[in-house]
Amino acid sequence: MACFNRWQVSSLDVSGTYLYSPVEETVLIEPPTTFLPHLKGKVLRLKKALYGMKQGGRCWWFFLSGILERMGFAATEVNQSLYLFRNDQELIAIWIHVDDGVVTSNSLGAISRFKTALCGELGIKWSDQLTHIVSLNCAFGEGEVTITQGHLNNGILEAYARRIIKCDAPLPVLPAGSAIPNQDALDPTPYRSVPKAKHWLLLDHVVGYLLKTRAHRIRLRPMSLSLSLWSDVGWGGDLECRQSGFILKLGDAPIHWSSKRQTVVALSTCAAEYVALSSTPGAGNKSTRQKIHQYNFLQQSGGGTGFNQQPLQEAHEVS
Repeated sequence: MACFNRWQVSSLDVSGTYLYSPVEETVLIEPPTTFLPHLKGKVLRLKKALYGMKQGGRCWWFFLSGILERMGFAATEVNQSLYLFRNDQELIAIWIHVDDGVVTSNSLGAISRFKTALCGELGIKWSDQLTHIVSLNCAFGEGEVTITQGHLNNGILEAYARRIIKCDAPLPVLPAGSAIPNQDALDPTPYRSVPKAKHWLLLDHVVGYLLKTRAHRIRLRPMSLSLSLWSDVGWGGDLECRQSGFILKLGDAPIHWSSKRQTVVALSTCAAEYVALSSTPGAGNKSTRQKIHQYNFLQQSGGGTGFNQQPLQEAHEVS
């Protein structure tokens, strides 16, 4: 949406995230007597969250939500990490992932005021450009953004000790992936501890595909804000897993995709296609649900100048 409307996209990084978050519950800890020997034999009450606490992330979320709500932001209905601020003329959208955030707006003045207000509450490292977020590298051009995973892929390739051969596909056409051939029922708990040579070959294939495609990029350049959903299922060609997948596009830009084993047994190709398209909890991919979520977000945000409030279009399956 930001690319389509030519909005500025900024990024922020909160320093010492959890240390801002107050702990409302009574939590007692043993003091580090190596550094504070005079506290030996005493306990301390924890007032701020610490890294490593199971509830640390929750405390931080409550604290940050309170700050944003006081500024007039509200979390979207479909994504509690995405906040919107709207008035008659301005829109600000901010997405938060722990201590990282992405901010975009139709007004440079609104971004400047938000930056000043947030820096008054927290220690913020602010950048007027988004270059990376959650292991993704981003490069913005005129009305487009290019996304790569070079840093993440290179880390996997450097840590892999076996010989790597480039491969053109993620997996062979018909991988034999069963850990144990058909036989009497065995205890299933140790199945991950008995990898066979064929499993190492499959892993080699996956890593080889990463090597071959580590320079591949996804270019997001939406020419419109219309949503389209495509789904498919390998009902007859995938005898073991019955996997299905979908891709959701905003204009011609892919924004969400998934491939997953179906959790509902389908008795025909047609039924399997309906399962792939379904938004029920047992369907696995929840493709239609994702489209509804994205549509609701565009409605809440107004979609800038390119969203025409058209009703949802159902995906058509060809068997």
